[in-house]
Amino acid sequence: MRFHSPHANFQVICSNTRLIRHPVTGDVIETQPGIWANFGKLGDTYEYKNPLTGEMSTGAAISGFDYDTDQEALENGWDADTKAMVERKLVGLCLRRPDQIQQIITDAPKAPLPWPTFEAADADQAVALAQQLGLVVEALAYEQENRARPDVIDGLTAVLETEDTDEEPAEIPAGPKLDPEKLEKLTGSRTITV
Repeated sequence: MRFHSPHANFQVICSNTRLIRHPVTGDVIETQPGIWANFGKLGDTYEYKNPLTGEMSTGAAISGFDYDTDQEALENGWDADTKAMVERKLVGLCLRRPDQIQQIITDAPKAPLPWPTFEAADADQAVALAQQLGLVVEALAYEQENRARPDVIDGLTAVLETEDTDEEPAEIPAGPKLDPEKLEKLTGSRTITV
């Protein structure tokens, strides 16, 4: 999951540092570090003169306002439960404080219906119409995402393969020559021929 914060270097505490103690002696036998979601990476530091006090101060370049749990899980070696816990915390914060954090949802749009009667066409009709209408790529994308009829997919793929092996496409004729005065009246701008 991906999240975004409009605030520079926004941080969310997802879990605190845990001390695992021996059940009998109470001694600390393991320390599990806390997990922080950092919505920014600190870059190089630089010094600047504070205009109010005149003293030299140190700052850091901050880049990024996004947090990707998939990337963080890979970098930090999280298991599925840890990743799920971090996502739960961040989604909960999205609901409570949308001014501080938002979830980025990136669902790819579905391929549109190539023509209104595509669903009603059988395999042979769909392939023939797609070829006639010049919508082979669109029909194939829609069919693969929605109905997935093997005969339609095979037919459309075969048409695409034969189109790829054809010779050079036919030359497209040039459009009509426009009179410069009529063009100037239509567009309101003068054309200059060099």
